[in-house]
Amino acid sequence: MLSSENMETSSVVLPTNITGNVSTTAPPTNGTVFNKYAGEAIAFVTGSKAGMAVGIIIAIVIVIIIVLCVRQAIKGLQEAKERAMSKLGALMKRDESVELLDATPDTELEAVQPASSDKKKLENLGNIKFSLAYDQERSELRVKVYHCDGLPMKFVGGTVYTYVEVEMFPFHRMTPEKPRTKYIRNEFSPVFNDEVCITINKEEVDDQKMYLHVCDYNQISTRDLIGSCKIELDDVSFKAKGKEIVYEETLRWIDSVRGAERGDIKISMQYYEGESQLIVKVVECKSLKPFPGRVSCNSYVTLNLVRGSKVLTTKKTKVVKKNLEPKFEKEFTFIVEEHLLDEVNLVIHVKDKPLIGRKRLIGELCIGCQGIGQSLAQWKLMVNKEVTMWHQLELLNIVPGKTDLQTTMAVLHGWETTSEEESEEEEEEGMFTGLLPGGLFSSDSKPPEKKPKKQKVSKRQSKL
Repeated sequence: MLSSENMETSSVVLPTNITGNVSTTAPPTNGTVFNKYAGEAIAFVTGSKAGMAVGIIIAIVIVIIIVLCVRQAIKGLQEAKERAMSKLGALMKRDESVELLDATPDTELEAVQPASSDKKKLENLGNIKFSLAYDQERSELRVKVYHCDGLPMKFVGGTVYTYVEVEMFPFHRMTPEKPRTKYIRNEFSPVFNDEVCITINKEEVDDQKMYLHVCDYNQISTRDLIGSCKIELDDVSFKAKGKEIVYEETLRWIDSVRGAERGDIKISMQYYEGESQLIVKVVECKSLKPFPGRVSCNSYVTLNLVRGSKVLTTKKTKVVKKNLEPKFEKEFTFIVEEHLLDEVNLVIHVKDKPLIGRKRLIGELCIGCQGIGQSLAQWKLMVNKEVTMWHQLELLNIVPGKTDLQTTMAVLHGWETTSEEESEEEEEEGMFTGLLPGGLFSSDSKPPEKKPKKQKVSKRQSKL
């Protein structure tokens, strides 16, 4: 028997009866809701007349859209085909009016000009016949091109438009468009019989080098050089009364088309008097000559502001890799007092920085009080006015801060260092002659007035 205490502490669990409707299914999800409504929609469309009508309308709209897209695509293709056929018809009509030569199939492959890196290997570039004459009354140099013989092809097949470009260096250095003859189509021995007249003073003719470039017109690169002929006009004895001197020369490949042996550099300069600031912008280089064994350059430009045997400031541009015509577009600021303009020079070096090996000098330039020709002209004209000029790179062997620029520039250009009076007269008379076609100043305009010579001040007085 259980005691009364155990009866009180123990509890008996009795089953509980639950009444009412209780659902044991899971709650609906998104999938079940979608299936439910989708089924109702399908039942509506297929089970009622209104649903069938809506479905048919939707199907018709989709079919109409597809038909319109296909029709528009077919129409665009037809228009493109018509345009292409019209252009082809125009080309065929133009070609029918010109008698084409059958020179291409009969041309030997040895006469085809090779790639740009192997142009020197092609020996037979053809011949050119021309004449030179100078008219004293009109101050004109007449160049008459008669014909060319045995020109090589630029490529097998295609159309050739041959012409001759006449370039005088440095007369045409600042001229973007050089005089040229007419075009001759599809001729490997073209007959021009065309004359080019250049207005130039007789005194300037003797200082020029003439290049006759035989070219093939190219819509992409403007021209393809076939071969060139070089004439030193200083060695030409022109006949009286404008009589012609006939030449027959062999064409050869000239590395620099523009006449410079090491390339050219474009410099923009401006000096602000009030702020004593010299702004120099290195724009670009053209026709840089790579070193033997290389086809390109990793070029950069250094600028040294030099006063006597002291380098005041040094600047340099970034390196432009694998480019013989690099564009720098870099601007530099130099602080130069106005009274120092007659004592300082800007020495510019263009260098090549190969991936392996030491840096090499491509060319250099000196712009300043010791400059010659265009270098001196730009230095004189840049005060309160931006002056942009092309300069030919040379090999001057200038070490900034060590080289005596006055002696170097005088020896390089054949100047004799005489008295101060003689040098001042040469500077007055010949500073601006022959720099540009026709000179910097016309015959009617007056040359710039000479500035009064400044008195030299000793270092002790300048400190005081």
